[in-house]
Amino acid sequence: KWNWTNISTSLPFSPNDRPEAPLELMQRRERVIVIDTYMPILGLLPWLRKSHPLRGCTAQQTVSYLVKRYLSPKQHILDECMKFWHEQFDQKPFHCIHLRGLDKGVEAANFEELNQQCISNLDEADQSLPILVLTDDANIYREMSSRYGSRAIFTSSTRGSGKTGIHLLEGAKGQSLGQEIMFDSYLATFADRFFGVASSNVATMISYLKDWPQGHCTLVGSSALTSLSIFSGYISAKAAVISALPMPLQGNIWKLAED
Repeated sequence: KWNWTNISTSLPFSPNDRPEAPLELMQRRERVIVIDTYMPILGLLPWLRKSHPLRGCTAQQTVSYLVKRYLSPKQHILDECMKFWHEQFDQKPFHCIHLRGLDKGVEAANFEELNQQCISNLDEADQSLPILVLTDDANIYREMSSRYGSRAIFTSSTRGSGKTGIHLLEGAKGQSLGQEIMFDSYLATFADRFFGVASSNVATMISYLKDWPQGHCTLVGSSALTSLSIFSGYISAKAAVISALPMPLQGNIWKLAED
């Protein structure tokens, strides 16, 4: 689907697009592979060469390694975060909570329950501190504003209503939305404590963007970033079967990839 002639364009995802399996991509000769479907880390790790620095690492260790090595925001993003921290919080401690809405409620039936658990965790923290609330949902924006009053601080990121993700709305601009989520995510690392739902990739990535002190980053639920099965429909059957085998049996198969 993607090649050098269309990489700068925006092609819509089609249900007819055939997701690539990790093993198929590892046979490619290109040094950089671009995909637009979810591919679990656990489906790739078993096939790394012995010499690879991530060989034998857990999914969590792998994400941490990749974040530290490859994610480096432009200076203007960090400058904007510093400016917001200075203007809104006077460079003093604050809490941050990330609450997804919209299409996330369709993906996970219990997501609203997880959001409420997040809020409960927040309420157990120091209530003298202001709260940075990150959300894509206009209804959550209103609810949190009403609940916490002047304690709640919001960024100007795009929000919507209903069950459609803002990235799927007509006229959505990917680059602008990408810059917004980068700003929100790195701004969250300025917080003293962070609260989120692990099945949101944004919240999970925020947990990796900073070496949070013990107990200062609280995620509820399981992480989609380090799980195999949450979006298993996006990977081919053969990759899913191999990765789901018992560990001893996987070990025998993995030997095929050692050389």
